[in-house]
Amino acid sequence: MAENFLTLKISNNSEIMNSIEKFAEDNQVAYGIFQEGRGKIKEINLISHGLHGSIIGTKSEGLFEVNTISGQIQRIAGNKFKIDLRMTISSSGFTGKEGQLIDGKAAAGGLDLIIQKKDINKIIEA
Repeated sequence: MAENFLTLKISNNSEIMNSIEKFAEDNQVAYGIFQEGRGKIKEINLISHGLHGSIIGTKSEGLFEVNTISGQIQRIAGNKFKIDLRMTISSSGFTGKEGQLIDGKAAAGGLDLIIQKKDINKIIEA
């Protein structure tokens, strides 16, 4: 059903997480799944898992191309959302990074995120 797929276009210098939250609120997304991402990001803060269960934080000011994304948006209370956006990104030197995005900004040319909006009345938890 194509009507359940929404495209969020984030313009240059806009905060990614704030843009996602506003988009989810404006489009009444109670539960959504990130399907695809295209574009560039900058000023990122990622966290990922390291060896032996450690957590590694990565802050980078450079410019990165978004390669893959996954994760979900979930309304948790009122107008509050839990956003879990995991991504792999690479720089011009093909240096890859991966992890959960804590914050970052869209870069020149913007960032497009495709989100599949789910009807939570049809989700069965076991």
